[in-house]
Amino acid sequence: MRECQSSTLGFAERLPLNRDRPWIGYLVTVVAIGIAFVVREAVDSLVPAGFYPFLAFVPVVAACAFLFGPRQGLLAATLGGALAYYFFLPPQNSLTITRNAAIGVGLYVCIGIAFVYIVALLQRALAALRAERDHSIMLAETRRLLFHELQHRVSNNLQVIGALISLQRREIENEDARAALDAASSRLAIVGRICRELYRADGKHANLPEFLPGLTGAVFEAAGRDDIHCSFDLPRDLALNPDRAVPFALMFTEAIANAIEHAYPYSGGPVKVTGTHSNADGQRLVLTIDDEGKGLPIDFDLDAGESMGLRIAAKLARQLGGEFSLEPGLNGKGARARITMPADFVG
Repeated sequence: MRECQSSTLGFAERLPLNRDRPWIGYLVTVVAIGIAFVVREAVDSLVPAGFYPFLAFVPVVAACAFLFGPRQGLLAATLGGALAYYFFLPPQNSLTITRNAAIGVGLYVCIGIAFVYIVALLQRALAALRAERDHSIMLAETRRLLFHELQHRVSNNLQVIGALISLQRREIENEDARAALDAASSRLAIVGRICRELYRADGKHANLPEFLPGLTGAVFEAAGRDDIHCSFDLPRDLALNPDRAVPFALMFTEAIANAIEHAYPYSGGPVKVTGTHSNADGQRLVLTIDDEGKGLPIDFDLDAGESMGLRIAAKLARQLGGEFSLEPGLNGKGARARITMPADFVG
């Protein structure tokens, strides 16, 4: 049904036909009037004298005006009216003007002019719609190009800042300061990746199952680790709100980085990312990141811990009305990072 409507609209937008060669329209109009005359002549003996003599020509007038334009429609109306008046309107084969003939001609002229005028208005409206559509397409393309240029510049600027931080790191001997600069550079790289992948020119939200695996791979690559296997169990068609995607991605990358640093500092292992969007407490997004490392210390306190990244993640979660926690893994094995977000967090 939609394909039929689309093809019909596409044909209507091409009207009038042969705008660059109007003589074709005039030729087809003359031929169509000739065919209508032959048909009317063939059935003349089957209809009462004077029975709607102009009727055979009205469809031709409408069709020619619709397909080729108002001028061809007027030509069809003129030729059809002249033929019908002379050959089919009593007295036939005569130019005598009678009262009935005048009334018939008057009605035919009114109908023909009405057809041509309506078609002219429709084609003018279609031309305006074509121009508006072309203008909208041009604006959309310009917007898309500007959007991609903005994304490119933002990403480049973040890379420049990260490079400057790396240069500054070489001049610092304190290991804690060097580690802080490394973390800052890594977060800038993550934000740059988010800007490229999440913010789309069409305004659509990014799909969570498509985005998280790529982001996880980027974290592993940045850490120089290819010995950690990450599996995902996420709801389908779960879209992230772009306005909140950056803090969410930062929380997620901190959880992955924590698993790399503390669960598998020397050798690889599995990491499982699980997401749910509904539970007994109501509709919300819950994301868990499980590892099989050495687990958490007995006296572990996230807020009092030494990890700046984890504290930042917890603070970001609270700002968004959610929660970030780090707790012992299932069956006391490994650790589990849990990100809980309110219902309106996803699109």
